[in-house]
Amino acid sequence: MSRINTFIPSGFVVLGLEAAHRLVNLGDGDAAILYLHMLDHQGADELKWDAKRLNSAGHKLIKAGLANPKNSASPAPQEGAAPAPATRSNGRDITGEQDNNVSFAELTEGLKNREAAKAIQLIEDCVGKHLSTMDLQIAYQIFDGFSQQLDLLSMMLEWTKTVSEKKKGVGRPPIFKDIRAEWSKWTRKGILSIEAAQSYIDGETILYDREESVMRTLGIPKRALSDEERETIKHWCEMGFSDQVIRFAYDKTVNSLHKANWKYMTTIMESWHSKGLHTMEEVQNEHAQRPAFGGTPGGTPAGFQQQRSDAYAQRAREDMDYMRRMMEQMKEEEAAEAAANGGGEIS
Repeated sequence: MSRINTFIPSGFVVLGLEAAHRLVNLGDGDAAILYLHMLDHQGADELKWDAKRLNSAGHKLIKAGLANPKNSASPAPQEGAAPAPATRSNGRDITGEQDNNVSFAELTEGLKNREAAKAIQLIEDCVGKHLSTMDLQIAYQIFDGFSQQLDLLSMMLEWTKTVSEKKKGVGRPPIFKDIRAEWSKWTRKGILSIEAAQSYIDGETILYDREESVMRTLGIPKRALSDEERETIKHWCEMGFSDQVIRFAYDKTVNSLHKANWKYMTTIMESWHSKGLHTMEEVQNEHAQRPAFGGTPGGTPAGFQQQRSDAYAQRAREDMDYMRRMMEQMKEEEAAEAAANGGGEIS
């Protein structure tokens, strides 16, 4: 098949994945054109179709569950025909509706089903204002992405409000951009059920509590953390370190580098983790270990002094070697980050 280049004009409409699948399965060009026309809220006269063609395409959309006329009459099935009844989300039998004349306005109104209207209202209540035309299109896409589950959408919106207050302060509602970002995160994580959503929210709540605790321990003023900082603290916690141990790693970093450096702290804690050291007592013992010279020194005083001197020298060489490796690693990471940022200087 030859490659086809498509042209996308400045304006656009959003077509949900489920709707796209139904249109493809329908296999009717007129129905597809009419559906896109209804999404764009244009008048039927622009199609320049006669009533018969319009009604034929409209009824195909109805049978596919892609449109819902305002009238609620349901004529009896044609005599002799026994197809399986086609129903919409409200459960009403639409078999045989093809005998009705349905106007373009009624079909367009049918797209605005009750569930979608509730979804839009939930989103507008969350941000505290009416959505723009473009945001409305994305809002429909979000609702469709959640398989039109109002409960799931509501959970995401409530969590988005919680995150917004944690980052911006109590009483500060999210903007629509925040909702889009949270929806993208849920989509990437495959959160498509109430159970998955609750598990995610529970985990994030615990993480936010730990973040606040770690920030207090490190003496960091209360502020919104960057995504990278959140991931770093999450990594520390997942390795099983308490706030006290994290502070110990911080103090060692400042003593070594004369400044705070989270990458260096992570390296220290990863080293402890690899050795199975997680409690304060374990890590303190690790760094307090020195050659034992208690009791009677084996040999002459001169021999004892030489033994201690050699041990300290060995420990100093090990510490210097460790510092050298860490500094080289940090320089390599900073160079890679600078290259990724287009050569800009890293603060």
